[in-house]
Amino acid sequence: MGRNFLAHAQGDAINPVLAAMGYNFRLILKWIQALCLKILATILSLRRTGNLQITA
Repeated sequence: MGRNFLAHAQGDAINPVLAAMGYNFRLILKWIQALCLKILATILSLRRTGNLQITA
């Protein structure tokens, strides 16, 4: 972990919580990216085969 700029015992207590939140946030962003790529691949595949029907 990097330098903790929060003061005293309260800062020492909150630092690992904030680090864990950052780690989990990165995992969520990777999951969302993978989901978006799968959706895009499916749309492109359907478009290529002519099975994609968009209605308004």
